Amino acid sequence: MKRTRSALRRLACGLLSAALLAGTAAADYKSDWQQKEQELKEEKEKYEQIEDDKKQAQQQKQSLKNQQTIILDQISQALEQINAKDVEIANQEQVIADKQAEIDARWADFKDRMQAMQVMHDSGAVAMITSAQSLYDLLTFSTTLQQISQKDTDVLEEMNVQKAELEEEKQQLEQAKADLESAKAALDEKSNQLSANIQAQDATISKLDADAKVQEQVVAEKQKLADEAEAAYEQWVRQNASTGSGV
Repeated sequence: MKRTRSALRRLACGLLSAALLAGTAAADYKSDWQQKEQELKEEKEKYEQIEDDKKQAQQQKQSLKNQQTIILDQISQALEQINAKDVEIANQEQVIADKQAEIDARWADFKDRMQAMQVMHDSGAVAMITSAQSLYDLLTFSTTLQQISQKDTDVLEEMNVQKAELEEEKQQLEQAKADLESAKAALDEKSNQLSANIQAQDATISKLDADAKVQEQVVAEKQKLADEAEAAYEQWVRQNASTGSGV
């Protein structure tokens, strides 16, 4: 009887130890599986974050390209306006040149007449006095010469005023052109900056794309380890359930 009870106690202890070992093994398999699943989840989140960053970078790049398209259109318009001003300035220069030629011709005629009148006044003074029928004739001749001289002077002054006005208009055109060129230079600088930003975004996108591929491999590896841990846990459960020693 004593030997029977002692054997039963040993059997009970053995069964209890086996159950405890089985429970510990089950917990270990399950814990390993859960850990692998957690690691997989974390790596997937990293991959999704990389993809989100890449998407944002692509959107930012598109926004920059849209801005650059607008700037390039403005630059094109500015160039057209500058070219138009060049044509206006060239036309104005031609008008000024024509006016100067007219002034020069008028001045040459004026000098010729003045020289002729001076010769007439010097060499023909006696003849003019003796040929005059009266003092009125003499005064009239002298007054006529003065009127001719004054008229030429007035015409030349008016023409010079017109030329000065044309020169001022030309300066205004040149200032308008300078303003357009300054605005275009600012647009060029902005376009260049946008180009640099677009290149920076391209570099960022390329890096994120490479990071995504690397992270995709990491996720695949973690998925494999998680699947293996799950399979190991399920296999242990099936084996111990079939032998009657499972939890």
